[in-house]
Amino acid sequence: MTRINSLPELFDHLDAHWHDGDIEASKRSLSRRVYKDTECGAWASFDMPGEYIVDHENQTWTGRYAKIDGIWEMLLPLRDGVPCEASTMPPAVREYFWPPTTVQSDLNELANGAATLTLTETIRVPVMASHAGSFTVGSIVEGSDAEVYPETVFLPCDSDDIDRAIAGVNDEACRLWDEANETEIVEDENESEVGS
Repeated sequence: MTRINSLPELFDHLDAHWHDGDIEASKRSLSRRVYKDTECGAWASFDMPGEYIVDHENQTWTGRYAKIDGIWEMLLPLRDGVPCEASTMPPAVREYFWPPTTVQSDLNELANGAATLTLTETIRVPVMASHAGSFTVGSIVEGSDAEVYPETVFLPCDSDDIDRAIAGVNDEACRLWDEANETEIVEDENESEVGS
């Protein structure tokens, strides 16, 4: 077992070719390698470094508004009573306090003629963590409508995590293929018996 800290290390582990600066060529190489190395012909992809959800937490936010020249504007929001920049609001909070299409009519209704309004709400917000890239593997099951739900592994990780994800998808795809084809074989045998 080795530690995989970056996308090029992931490619080395899977014996795929990392094309510096060409993401699409790298994705084709990775998917082709995983396809050839699995009995079910699994597909694979990756995402560049970013963030992913590791948990959720409840946060209390206050949106303060003022109607200026007939248009509602949001003043500095508060998180747990502390003023903060609107740019730091998580998307779930921003959507709650400033819905893209109905904010003006909603605030007019809530304010009931007043020129200012304050709303406080506890909102379940995702807790994010950084990752050094991600690997996703999945499979369709040929000859059926079944599909194996993709599994994603975030880097850094152990090489065993990647191997387990691939093996899990392959095993499930093979099981679904056997299941679909056993039904077909039984139906074919029944039809043969009826025709005799």
